[in-house]
Amino acid sequence: MFESLKLQRFDTDIFRVPFYRVATFDEKMLEADMEELKNMHPLIVDVKFDSYRREWDHFFQMHGFRKVCMQVELECAVSAQDKSAGANIETVVSFPEDVIDQHAENIFFDRFSLDFFISQQTKNSFYQAWINNSLKNPEIKVASIGNNFCTFKEKSDFLDIDLFSVLDKRQKIGTKILKTLNSFACQSNKKFVRVLTECENMPAYECYVRCGYVPKRFISCFHLVKAE
Repeated sequence: MFESLKLQRFDTDIFRVPFYRVATFDEKMLEADMEELKNMHPLIVDVKFDSYRREWDHFFQMHGFRKVCMQVELECAVSAQDKSAGANIETVVSFPEDVIDQHAENIFFDRFSLDFFISQQTKNSFYQAWINNSLKNPEIKVASIGNNFCTFKEKSDFLDIDLFSVLDKRQKIGTKILKTLNSFACQSNKKFVRVLTECENMPAYECYVRCGYVPKRFISCFHLVKAE
């Protein structure tokens, strides 16, 4: 149906409307798809691109998209000096449903929370499903301290942080989990750890910087939300 957009089935099931992502940045293909979108309702389309690409910023604004946030990708180099700080690293972790609910509510600087046209109830449902799937997926590892956790994937030469939520505030648990990740990365012969977070999430950003993470690139996030 579309040439430049890809249907996101997980997101579609949660949001209960067709949810597409811009997958191909070809202006001619995008123009044709934008025309097709005019006749579709309801739906959600999201798009991410390097923030310096002003031409895409202008293009998507012209077609009704709104910039909901900017994300920053950070990296931390690892070394043999990195020591574990007591977090457990496991393949499958189980939390009670009420704890999953708390984590979903605890994620409130994400791009869906920052989008006025997406309800908090829907956002919570999205993260409840994402967290449950991640904790049970044997291809995703989990670093945890108590009910606080970080999910991550092992890539060829780095660890890629996926979800990170700390319920027990001001106990330096986030720092301990990150230090343990660095130690695990070093033992697994990885070169660095990577994470993507919203610039609006200053507590998380400051924690990453304190732990040696440095910004590598900035990403603009745009949404087109046509609700019922």
